[in-house]
Amino acid sequence: MLNEYIHDLVDRHLNGDPSRFSELWDLLPNFENKIGEEIKKQNSWVYLQKETFDGWYLIESSNGFELYYQERGLVDWGITKFSNRRKALTTLLQVATDYRSLGTN
Repeated sequence: MLNEYIHDLVDRHLNGDPSRFSELWDLLPNFENKIGEEIKKQNSWVYLQKETFDGWYLIESSNGFELYYQERGLVDWGITKFSNRRKALTTLLQVATDYRSLGTN
């Protein structure tokens, strides 16, 4: 679901060019909230709060945001820390969807 949502946004608003992804922050009102809603709605593989499920996690911490992959209750591949929410969400979408080339400017 999340993958299809991102595909649709890129196709509709960016002429299919994922390298222009950062433009969506300015083009779409409440884009950040809409991404969060879509992540919660799809309820699979991508999470914004700590759970026990396998998948990608972006967790807000006292120092910013932590991105990691969890499998069988263990964090794999380490934790990547971000101070910028847009950068954190964009990176989450890069790793959790098939759009590896989402622009991060």
